[in-house]
Amino acid sequence: MPKCFECGTAIREDHNFCRDCFSILKKSGAIGQCECNDWSYMDLPCFCDIWFMQCRACGRWHDENDQCICELETEKNKQKTYQKKSLSSDPEKVFFKKLEQAVDTENYRVERQVPLRQLVERTRDKWKYSNELHRYIDFCISRNNNLEPLLFIEYDDPSHERPNRQKRDIQVDEIVKEAGYEIIHIEYNNDITVDYLKGKLENYLQ
Repeated sequence: MPKCFECGTAIREDHNFCRDCFSILKKSGAIGQCECNDWSYMDLPCFCDIWFMQCRACGRWHDENDQCICELETEKNKQKTYQKKSLSSDPEKVFFKKLEQAVDTENYRVERQVPLRQLVERTRDKWKYSNELHRYIDFCISRNNNLEPLLFIEYDDPSHERPNRQKRDIQVDEIVKEAGYEIIHIEYNNDITVDYLKGKLENYLQ
């Protein structure tokens, strides 16, 4: 049975929060309604953009790429409020190094995990659809002289095959293209070469 993301109590299948938590969170403005009609935390991407799994040990939900909080509640970590978290996955780190080798670093710079809301703003119904910009671009290539973004790159690992992620990718592509940016998708491949990346980037970095 699904459980409330806030307190862990049992809830209906089509809900994310129990009635009490929903009322408190909505009143405080901590949650908002995404265009997918789901309610999610305002300071995080919508649940439709994140893949969650339920912990078998305690029943709470957590991001599939992170440990459940119950695994962190050990004697060693009880005194800690925060701990380090990697900016990128290991495959993304490898890809990032190759991407830097493929780019002329005297003229361009490569950044990773760039918030979409720092690159794009909505001109209509800003508050109604604020969650749609709570997403991250895997990699952004900008000019060194003026920091102007030239190209966005999404490195598509197997998680991009999920229907909810495909929906997210389509929406992000539409948003950045309407804003006037270029975006390309490169399929995950451990054996990808620097020469291959140079060929992919050639038409965009003139």
